[in-house]
Amino acid sequence: MSRPLVIDIKKQALPSSSGIQITIFFKGCQLNCLWCHSPEVIDPDMEIGFYPSKCLACGSCVEVCPVRACSLDNPGRIDRQRCKRCGRCTEVCSGFSLRRIGIYYPAEKILELVLQDQIFYRSQPGWVILSGGEPTLYLSYISTLLRMLKEKGICTAIKTNGLFDATEFQEIILEFLDLIYFDIKLVHPGLHCLYTGQRNEQILDNLTLLMKLCPKKVVPRIPLVPGITTTDEARQSMSNLFQRLGIKEYVLLPYSSLGHSKLQNLGKLPLMPHAQAGAENLSWRQEGKPVAIP
Repeated sequence: MSRPLVIDIKKQALPSSSGIQITIFFKGCQLNCLWCHSPEVIDPDMEIGFYPSKCLACGSCVEVCPVRACSLDNPGRIDRQRCKRCGRCTEVCSGFSLRRIGIYYPAEKILELVLQDQIFYRSQPGWVILSGGEPTLYLSYISTLLRMLKEKGICTAIKTNGLFDATEFQEIILEFLDLIYFDIKLVHPGLHCLYTGQRNEQILDNLTLLMKLCPKKVVPRIPLVPGITTTDEARQSMSNLFQRLGIKEYVLLPYSSLGHSKLQNLGKLPLMPHAQAGAENLSWRQEGKPVAIP
């Protein structure tokens, strides 16, 4: 895998004055979930997003594009078939309607950005969460980053889809993690493949292994997608899995349709129609226990 790109670094105060949380969003994911609310992280390479409400129609992008992929006559501004993703249009866009999605930061630079808030870590615990996309695509890189963070006394967590090499995960990053948010979409391998593009045997094996090695670190997360992950069959399968593995705490992720507009910004079509999370979601609410950092 090529060097990791980051699409965003978000900082926020934790509830009840319990410190500060910094989340680093990496680009690249092996799954292609139909309901994905962050489709800009799926492709590991740099992409260009177009945000029409910001466009000043100045034509600067048209002038600098070396392959003539930009046109004011195009509602989406970019001919995606022509575009080589050189990023020149983003550099001259005064309205910030054309944006580069994905920037490389050396691990040392991310540590530097995190330590800008070091004063907060002296009185309250600080957390850095590696998210995505799928950060385990870059195990060597995040191992270096996690080790440096732990040396500074910073709590660390990762959000993963579970598709990683278990041996390498154990050997180079597990000891540097305080929490592992482990996403479980569906238990049935065929349905998982249908809705995410990948089978889930490796995901379930990795979850089983981590529940044996470090159960207190693992926090499963279930996305609530109406008609897909909230059906009686899906819920029963998940319940059986959690009972078998001794899982008593998990996080429920409400359905979001934000991915639709983000796909349009990328010049792509939505993979599934809008859905509204209703009564199906409510039936789950009393089953999961909240954890320290949702």
